[in-house]
Amino acid sequence: MKAQTPEVTARRIASAPAHYAGMIAHPTPRFAAVRGARTVREVEAYLPASYAVMESFETLPGGRLVVIIGGYDNAGWTLEGYVMPRLASGWIACEEIPA
Repeated sequence: MKAQTPEVTARRIASAPAHYAGMIAHPTPRFAAVRGARTVREVEAYLPASYAVMESFETLPGGRLVVIIGGYDNAGWTLEGYVMPRLASGWIACEEIPA
């Protein structure tokens, strides 16, 4: 897999909500970019059932992994209240992608 330039990475992240919204059977899907994980499987281990990996790719500099996650808040399992802090507990950064 070839690493993406910072410009291509920014465009891929920004376009993720429009691209993946139809894959999530919920009226208010949410998306986030995850950075700092070593593998996609590591990210998956931190996610509740209402969130999933949408795509992953490497970005420059250094071929760092970027993982796009998507899902919906359910029964207190929210993006900002659960998913982001849980990833942060593993030193993995996560930021919501505005729709």
